[in-house]
Amino acid sequence: MDWTDLGLRARSRRRQLGLTQAQTAERAGLSPSYIAHLEHGTRFASLETFVSLCNALSLSPEILLRGSLAAPCRTMPEQGAALAERFTRIADGAMRQFLPRQAD
Repeated sequence: MDWTDLGLRARSRRRQLGLTQAQTAERAGLSPSYIAHLEHGTRFASLETFVSLCNALSLSPEILLRGSLAAPCRTMPEQGAALAERFTRIADGAMRQFLPRQAD
């Protein structure tokens, strides 16, 4: 998991929306300093925090994760691998709701 890359995409989206870190933090229910750490890749997000950040940025998890899952985890490899697996399952499940259902 490449947390730095994920943080750069989050910062890019925040700026695209014209939001400050404080505004993003308020929308996500986080502190502005935590948003800064996430954007710089110095902290990783729990599943709940990740979803809150995606919602605050009006961004699908798949977009925010794009490219980050293939990269090796430089810090906390066990947790990174577990989170990558959970994020992938969530993104797959979220995408299924938009696919047409097949008739039986």
